[in-house]
Amino acid sequence: MALLGVVALATLGIVELLEPEPILSEIGAVDRGPVSVTVREEGRTRVRDRYTVHAPRDGVLLRPRLRVGDIVHGGATVVAVLMPADPVFVDRRRRAVLEAELAAAVARIDAARAALGEAEARCTLAWRELHRAEQMAAANIAADEEVERLHAAATIAERARDAKEAELDAAQHLGRAAELELEEGRTLENGPDPAPEPGRDLALVAPVDGRVLRVFEESGRPVTAGQALLEVGDPREIEIRAAFLSHDALRFRAGMPARIGTAPGFGADVDLPLDAQVLMVEPRADTVISALGIEEQRVDVLLAPVGDWPRLGDGYHLEIAVELDRSSDRAVRAPASSLFRHRGDWAVHRLDSDGRSRITSVELGLLDAQHAEILAGLEPGDRVVLYPSRLIEDGRRVVEPSGR
Repeated sequence: MALLGVVALATLGIVELLEPEPILSEIGAVDRGPVSVTVREEGRTRVRDRYTVHAPRDGVLLRPRLRVGDIVHGGATVVAVLMPADPVFVDRRRRAVLEAELAAAVARIDAARAALGEAEARCTLAWRELHRAEQMAAANIAADEEVERLHAAATIAERARDAKEAELDAAQHLGRAAELELEEGRTLENGPDPAPEPGRDLALVAPVDGRVLRVFEESGRPVTAGQALLEVGDPREIEIRAAFLSHDALRFRAGMPARIGTAPGFGADVDLPLDAQVLMVEPRADTVISALGIEEQRVDVLLAPVGDWPRLGDGYHLEIAVELDRSSDRAVRAPASSLFRHRGDWAVHRLDSDGRSRITSVELGLLDAQHAEILAGLEPGDRVVLYPSRLIEDGRRVVEPSGR
């Protein structure tokens, strides 16, 4: 018996000497947690509603006293002062042109008023459809996704109505400017008008409450009618515009959650990341040239804030992550770096209790940059080889490098 024991030990020693050295490789663990499929892109913030103050007529602009960031109140804060130029001599032909321009301005006002009526009707209908859908959802007749879609449609219709109101307001101002030019023009046949009265400076007031976003003319100088002087808006009404690849935008729908941060990474000294949601995918794509010289079809996507967005202003550069799909918070997941193709299927090198690799086929669910959802083949607590190489064979022992 002693002789048999010696032979067995000798045989075991020979086998260990002939066995290949273990492969050094990183090892990861299978656990439970969510897997989120996201699309990342860069975008910029912008004030949702912007208003540009134009010079109503030719004149000399006095040096502006407002600076970018100053608070203004609609209808009260004077944002620019213009000294109108002396009226010019107008012959009969020029008067006919001015009368035609005034008629065109009146027609634009009528068209803008009609467009506003249509937008108001669409807005009313959209909110009614949303109200009916909410009632049906409360009775478990309509899906929550339908309510989200109708809420986004009602919001878009309301914004369209606001835009039509602004267009009507702009058309009325241009019509008034045409009236002033026609009234103050001097005709050759009637001779010059009396000298202008002193103190006839035009005080231009802010159209809405908000802040000064841009000042186009920072010094006193002559300006022409219609020239942009400054831009006003409310920085609290922020939205984000980003250009996504068209094949990614096809998967977007209104109400999808998104996360907003600064690039690179999400800043530690700012209240980021922020919550947002997809508001609208614009109906057309543009061809752009990437940094690598490749033509891409990109679609502008608008995102709206969820909750407060502190410390963000107009034109901020941000990184956007839109969540397309998400697994259960208790999903079985493995490191994505452990996957490889084996005989047409996805597989991993699972380590047994002896630290030997066992090629194991797996069935995948969702996949993100860090994790893969495992529907079958692995259990929480299993150990898998990360970044597997071709040197690892079935049954080969794998150990982690020392110091890990």
